[in-house]
Amino acid sequence: MQKVKVLGTKYEIFDEATNDEFPLLQNMDGFHDVTNKKIVIAGFVNELGADQDLKFVKNQVTRHEIIHAFMSESGMEEWSQNEQLVNWFAIQSPKIFKVFQELDIL
Repeated sequence: MQKVKVLGTKYEIFDEATNDEFPLLQNMDGFHDVTNKKIVIAGFVNELGADQDLKFVKNQVTRHEIIHAFMSESGMEEWSQNEQLVNWFAIQSPKIFKVFQELDIL
């Protein structure tokens, strides 16, 4: 388990989680729990084909759930429910940050 601050609020991140540990994880790759301040990421070891980059998938899901948490902690709970928007941020943020780094504007 890791801990991270999201806009000053401490969250626990559980990765490689199982359905037995977190029944809410059923049929999901991950979830964030704003009430209990938890981010839960499923274990992908046996769920994806051998040709999948498991670290890439895990990182993308983790980014996705962290973005949910940031939106929730910002008072944007309604926007946090928009999976398309959250997914866009999760997928595009590494590309955006790369441009920021190239321009030395972080």
